[in-house]
Amino acid sequence: MKAIGLDIGTTSISAIVLHAESGEVLEAVTLENDAAIVSRNHWESLQDADAIWERTIQLLNRLIAEHRPVGAIGLTGQMHGIVYADSNGQAVGPLCNWQDGRGDLPMADGKTTYAAYLSSGQYKLSTGYGAVTHFYNTINNLIPAEAASLCTIHSYIGMRLTGAHKPLLHSSDAASIGFLRDCNFSGKSGNKFSCFDKSEIEKYAMNSEFFPEVTDSFTVLGETEQGIPVVVAIGDNQASFIGSVRDMADSIVLNIGTSGQLSVLAAHERSYPYMELRPLKDKQKIAVGAALCGGKSYALLENFFRSVLEMAEVPAEIISKKLYAKMNGYAQQVLNGDKNTFDSDNDKIMFRTQFAGTRLDPEQRAVISGLGMHNFDASHLIIGVLEGMVEELYEYYQKFSEAGESQAYTRVIGSGNALRNNPVLQKIASRRFGLPLLIPMHHEEAAYGAALTALAGTGIFATIEEAQRLIRYESE
Repeated sequence: MKAIGLDIGTTSISAIVLHAESGEVLEAVTLENDAAIVSRNHWESLQDADAIWERTIQLLNRLIAEHRPVGAIGLTGQMHGIVYADSNGQAVGPLCNWQDGRGDLPMADGKTTYAAYLSSGQYKLSTGYGAVTHFYNTINNLIPAEAASLCTIHSYIGMRLTGAHKPLLHSSDAASIGFLRDCNFSGKSGNKFSCFDKSEIEKYAMNSEFFPEVTDSFTVLGETEQGIPVVVAIGDNQASFIGSVRDMADSIVLNIGTSGQLSVLAAHERSYPYMELRPLKDKQKIAVGAALCGGKSYALLENFFRSVLEMAEVPAEIISKKLYAKMNGYAQQVLNGDKNTFDSDNDKIMFRTQFAGTRLDPEQRAVISGLGMHNFDASHLIIGVLEGMVEELYEYYQKFSEAGESQAYTRVIGSGNALRNNPVLQKIASRRFGLPLLIPMHHEEAAYGAALTALAGTGIFATIEEAQRLIRYESE
């Protein structure tokens, strides 16, 4: 038996075929998601939802045909954005994805933005959140006349795969839209489920009927035309968490790609300073600390070195080669003690890598401190940026611990290409957290997590924890 996991990302569409007994990835494929729509408005970030559907279904049909029998399909993808669908479950407009900036535009009074206005109540929302996009569209009469509901792009794919007319969102996905809350079952005290806060939504002149139903479980949406069960789509951060860890309770997950996240299972329902509490499953949540740059910081440093070489008139055919390997090798020499650079902590450069600010303070910028006569060189800059990338995430872990969590973690699980492809960054992370760092053998962690939820949701495994036993690490 096999399961397919699909990850509908902003720039790529990825899929894996997972063997349900061995945990082996039988095939992994990534296609470019080139469905972007050019807009005359600089704040818009739009993609063609039906073009994404066509690419996805073509890929899926091939995988199903070549890897029989497929027993389940799981979905994940880019959160926060929305696509409008009509009463037949067909898209009636583009995907406004998470990068869409209309929420930061000023409202008619010129005193506040759409996102800030929505955040004046009990829900804190940022531009790019589906509810903010929908609010802007409501105020400016931009909702398509045929629209009957809104949903994320991967929940739209699930609706199309099963022929459903209405979307059903998993709470891990619905939370990224905004206005998600805990509701009580009728007549049952203490028994809660997730739902959109329709009364609060309507305070802002939005039609709450556009917001779909929500489930906390890995519910089966229906079947494809080949009769394969499709499980409700989950958020990509949660899918990556599920697809990376074999034991969720004792693991810290570091995902460093273009951005960076630290994710840990939250044992208690409480507020964690500077961290987001995101639904996982069945009322379980993960606490997430997000760095907006992550691996982008290292890319910016590479670009800086490239500009210096151009200034020195180094031939283009030489500097056209990637500098990352050279940078990593230089950093490795420092860690091995081959370079006499770090005689003491006083020689270190302290690099705060918030080049794009933080979620709470978008205006914050990167800071370099500790520069002296003997450390203003390439090796110190490289190590400083790598340590700064890790430190930003470690500070979230410190705040999490200070909030009262006393879990004794035994390992750090690393994912994301920036961490996976940089052994020096792995060593720095392991040293800073004081724990061994393990890298999953599979590369597409989010798609793998989606496949695991499909195995659990269809009953092939009794629980998601049982399905996660399939995960293997490179060092094992």
